[in-house]
Amino acid sequence: MKYFLILFTFICANAQVVTPDLKLQSATVYNQGAQLKAIANIKLSKGQHSIVFEDLSPSISSESIMIKGLKDIDLNSINYERDYLITDQTSRGIDDLKNQLEEAQKNQSQTQSKITAYQNELELLKNNQKLTGEQSDISIAKVNTYANFYRNKIEDINNLIFDLNIKLKEQQEEVQKVQNELHKLRGNQKQYRGKITLDLNVTKASLKNLELSYFVNDAGWYPSYDLKSQDISSDIELTYKANVFQQTGADWSDIDLSLSSAQPNRTETKPELNPYYLNFNRTYRNSRNRFSHVTYNPSIKRVSGTVYDEAGRPLPGVNVILKGTSKGTQTDFDGNYSIQVNNSKSLEFSYVGFKTENIPIYASNISFQMIEDSAMLSEVVVTGYASAKRNDMVIEDIEAEEIVVEKNYTTTAVNFKIPQKVNLKSSRDAEQFELDKQSLETKYQYFAAPELSSSVFLIAEVSDWEEIDLLTGEAQIYFDNTYVGTTSILPQNIDEKLTISLGSDQQITLEREQPEKMSSKSFFGGTRIVEKAYDIKMKNNKNRSISLLVQERLPISQNDEIKVEDIKHDATFYDKDKGFLNWELTLDSQSQKTLKYSYKVKYPKGKSINIRD
Repeated sequence: MKYFLILFTFICANAQVVTPDLKLQSATVYNQGAQLKAIANIKLSKGQHSIVFEDLSPSISSESIMIKGLKDIDLNSINYERDYLITDQTSRGIDDLKNQLEEAQKNQSQTQSKITAYQNELELLKNNQKLTGEQSDISIAKVNTYANFYRNKIEDINNLIFDLNIKLKEQQEEVQKVQNELHKLRGNQKQYRGKITLDLNVTKASLKNLELSYFVNDAGWYPSYDLKSQDISSDIELTYKANVFQQTGADWSDIDLSLSSAQPNRTETKPELNPYYLNFNRTYRNSRNRFSHVTYNPSIKRVSGTVYDEAGRPLPGVNVILKGTSKGTQTDFDGNYSIQVNNSKSLEFSYVGFKTENIPIYASNISFQMIEDSAMLSEVVVTGYASAKRNDMVIEDIEAEEIVVEKNYTTTAVNFKIPQKVNLKSSRDAEQFELDKQSLETKYQYFAAPELSSSVFLIAEVSDWEEIDLLTGEAQIYFDNTYVGTTSILPQNIDEKLTISLGSDQQITLEREQPEKMSSKSFFGGTRIVEKAYDIKMKNNKNRSISLLVQERLPISQNDEIKVEDIKHDATFYDKDKGFLNWELTLDSQSQKTLKYSYKVKYPKGKSINIRD
């Protein structure tokens, strides 16, 4: 055993070391990660060789490395490691920034010195303008002369100090800017780079064409869309785009690029299929992998949205944290939040009685429903305004269609191949490629929710969207050659139709008001009575008729002591479970219409409830 070990060590020590160029040929980019294929043409003599491929990505998955073209070659070992790489170019950049910073700090110091000098002069003038007792017989003319002198001098100095402070602020910003650039460049001065070493025994000398393939984690792509409509008589045109980024540290030049939404296969290990069980289930909803279909979008800088409970009610006070930091915010009374995400990749949402959700930052608007935590709810029930013990609750067994108890989750993959050769720089910025363009059959309708907004919105409904193979992503919306805004496309949440808001129409006016005689508060014995009535006035100032859906809501009692009674309305439809009132109507050109509804709320005197105007 010792003899063979010594012999192998001797052979490796005497192997010829070759560092050939590795030419990247193709990349299959997944939502997270990419499979790369590269070739190297090497003339090898018979004997032992150590082939070293340098300056590779530092995030190569070592178990994914594969080598082809090993005819007349015995592969003794493959080794992947990471090295520091220090570039002269980066060092020169740091020296330039140091000189720039020194000059900026010098200018800042000079300005500060001038401000201090003027402030001292100002203080001296203030002290000298006081008249002593010996000067009490000074004439009024001289007093006026002194006063004018000091007034003008002090005013001049204050103006100089004001201008210098503005200049100082600009210089401070310049110093901060240079310091940030210097910090960034110093962070890049030492970079981890990947290195793959092949120990080979060549049995026959020849020109070898080696193909190296491996998986890297520092690349990805995310879809985005353009939705364009000229007017309500035309269908929406959808442009399907791919935003591809790679941060491997080396530019990809003249390669074949493919995109896939599949889960990448990083190893060649045979998968194991687990049993698929069916059983009866408790009324429990598994939230695991709810957001496995979405991926991080590095272009997003701010995220806003609304958080709801499972019944669709807004959740106030939900903690929204940038994962891995202590920075965050909370949802407001209506469940809304907005947060600057910087370079964070995911948001953590937590609320008492609900499962904590970790969601990749995939869009600028992330709205979703939180799921109750059955374990926590065995101790506490969270309502809008109070909590109560829930130890005596009964969870009924119900027959479930199925429970999936498995470790593997699969989705239908969408694959694209870019027809032309591609150049892609190593950068945080994504490069955009157009994948497809289609015309979608569209139906238009106006929509208003007067309680929330006095604007009337144009809504587009798209049918047969399933045939397009949409993925989760942001969409830029254009109507009548005008940019309207963005929306998030979530295919897993779309039912039969894809609904798109095309913005508000100022030619349709809407006003929601409470008639004074119809709204009141009173007492009857130990009961407080609140009467609410609303008039919704609208006018169509357009030169054509419109189809309009108006939606309002009535309060829903969650307590037996709170009664909602005497409901009156002229709505087309009333959803008693959710409290929604829907009016579906046609409003002729230049016509007006008023919608009405009212109700009473009764609850015990001495208690308060969250009733709104």
